[in-house]
Amino acid sequence: MKKVFVAECRLGRGVFAAVPFKRGDVILTFAGQLRSLRDILGRPDSFNMLQVGRDEYLELEAPGLYGNHSCEPNAGLQDNTTLVALRDILAGEEILYDYSTTMSEDPETMECRCCTRLCRGMVRDFQHLPPEVRHHYLSLGLVPDFILEEQTVRLPLFFQEGLTGS
Repeated sequence: MKKVFVAECRLGRGVFAAVPFKRGDVILTFAGQLRSLRDILGRPDSFNMLQVGRDEYLELEAPGLYGNHSCEPNAGLQDNTTLVALRDILAGEEILYDYSTTMSEDPETMECRCCTRLCRGMVRDFQHLPPEVRHHYLSLGLVPDFILEEQTVRLPLFFQEGLTGS
């Protein structure tokens, strides 16, 4: 049984829950061909890519290709490619994640159109998120390893120890 489906939404197409999800449930695993930064620079469809490493991107396949951004997401990436529910999600509800949790490539930005009450207006790299938002995502374990490594270099020692459990 399919757990998600692609349908029309206010932004074009989106990924929707075919079944209810409980907080922590795996929704989908993003898949696609691996590309380098050099391969995708200047491509008009670069936001159809998911950054999975410092210089590695997945050219997303459906259904993940249609995952939309929200500054108040109901899902997040538990690792580089596994999307999990951040809260209970009803069947028929659109699955939304924060693109900024997967981005570390300063040149790429996009205007945010999520229209939520906490909308930041611009989708930018993780490092540009407000500190409390970064901390929230870090505490939930929703930051890919390559971004976590970059953040650890920038964080005070007492916070690094809290992340590693030391």
